[in-house]
Amino acid sequence: MTTVARPLAAPNTTLPGLALSILTASLGISIVMVALPRLSEAFATSIAASQWVVLSFILASTVASVIIGRLADVAGRRRLLAGCLLLFAGASVLAFAAPNLAVLLAARGIQGVAAAGMMALPMALIRDLLPPERSGTAMGVLGSTSAIGTALGPSVGGLLLGQYGWRSVFLVLVPMALGTLLLLMRSLPRDVPSARRSGGLLGDPAGTLLLAVTLVAYSLSMTLGGGLFWPLLAATALGAAVLAGIERRAAAPLIPPRCCVAAVCRASSR
Repeated sequence: MTTVARPLAAPNTTLPGLALSILTASLGISIVMVALPRLSEAFATSIAASQWVVLSFILASTVASVIIGRLADVAGRRRLLAGCLLLFAGASVLAFAAPNLAVLLAARGIQGVAAAGMMALPMALIRDLLPPERSGTAMGVLGSTSAIGTALGPSVGGLLLGQYGWRSVFLVLVPMALGTLLLLMRSLPRDVPSARRSGGLLGDPAGTLLLAVTLVAYSLSMTLGGGLFWPLLAATALGAAVLAGIERRAAAPLIPPRCCVAAVCRASSR
């Protein structure tokens, strides 16, 4: 497992930098919510379709979050966090310049993948860098930052939307991500190389793919509704059941089997 052996290079800026990473990712989730009606008008589409600007981010982030730990063990947490921040900034530029809804959805999906690392890796780095008696307080700060970012998103997005239009809600994320990158690269110590974990980068590619398909089916059932609601919800329950079976047999499961069983019970009871 990748660990960081050296002490913090700049302890006064490391925690704020990690908090800013989580704040930027959290804003990326919620800042666009108030812009959905405007996006629907701009791209001449329905509100249900524009909701995928939010859903594509969340789905991509959810799927990516289950493999971030394995990727970090291979690439190193500092290096992977830097890559996620750069990817998030690039995807934000793409979302800002999106000529149509399809490009915007693709950009939001890329943002979601990057945001998974921007939220998970700071927590892991805090455990590596601080002694147990200080890490609990620091992780509390990071958790509070996530809630603050989610809560601030709609108000910040509404302010930008009214003054500069819908594209500004994506553009504002670019300097935040790049500023965070510069701050953290000056303060975080370099990663210590570690041995590659068995099972490859994905570890459980079948489980990863099925998890993505199951989540998409559930999201479609919630947004499309109508006659497709129950078939898609049934597909969600079936996907969760099959996923539970795959994870029981997987050498490196993405999700503990007990969690899969709980997911099946929740999906079946809806």
